[in-house]
Amino acid sequence: MENRKKLQDARTSAKIMMIEQSSLAGSELFNTNTELAYRAVERFGKDIVRTQANREEIVMRFIDNCLVGYEGKVKNREISPDWLYQYWKTVEGISEESTQSILAKFLVEEIFNPGITSIQAISTFISMSDDDMESFSKLANLSITYDDDCFVIHPDVIAFKNIGPLDEYGVKLDDVLNLEFLRLIRSIDCLGTSYEGSFEKVNYAGREIVLDVSEGTDKIVFTPNGKRLRDMMTLVENPIYTAKLKSVLGGKIQL
Repeated sequence: MENRKKLQDARTSAKIMMIEQSSLAGSELFNTNTELAYRAVERFGKDIVRTQANREEIVMRFIDNCLVGYEGKVKNREISPDWLYQYWKTVEGISEESTQSILAKFLVEEIFNPGITSIQAISTFISMSDDDMESFSKLANLSITYDDDCFVIHPDVIAFKNIGPLDEYGVKLDDVLNLEFLRLIRSIDCLGTSYEGSFEKVNYAGREIVLDVSEGTDKIVFTPNGKRLRDMMTLVENPIYTAKLKSVLGGKIQL
């Protein structure tokens, strides 16, 4: 026990010494290079103002979202302060208005449904390029959500290969491969899945339709992070894809 205490005291002393030496070095630098010190303080001040402005803009968008569709909704439990801390550290550098709007929606969902959104999902969204977002948006416009699942029914799968072209609907194979790399879809390989039951209400491209969910179909399945991002977006139905679904599914889909 005595040796352990000595070791701990030694480590503490070493840390204190390192902090003191770093402070002295910083002070000396400020004293000998005032121009550098001025630029550092100026940049620091600008960063503080910019991140605060970004935070307040996201809060205003958060309030706007709360006023639409969440009136009277009661929270089931309090949001985690650790999640909220990580959220602000992740988003405070973002100034793009369209990105801020989706980030505000993530915050709304987490406050009213704590635990539903991972910081990883938000980080993935922020890291996406404009091309990534365009690819994901095009695929999301073909998507269906049912219960906790989110998927795209693939109408043109090549026999025995579990993949097929979606170019006709604006989605290229490279786009799908990249979305798999970003872990927004499980795989470019389609899964043949079906559900118990028959006709059910599902969400297709942001609107409610009726689909025979018991019918086995080939699907590109979204990951939970992909579904969360899909739910944050304003979707636009692809009429060419809708016509194809009608042709392939016939009476099993009611639009």
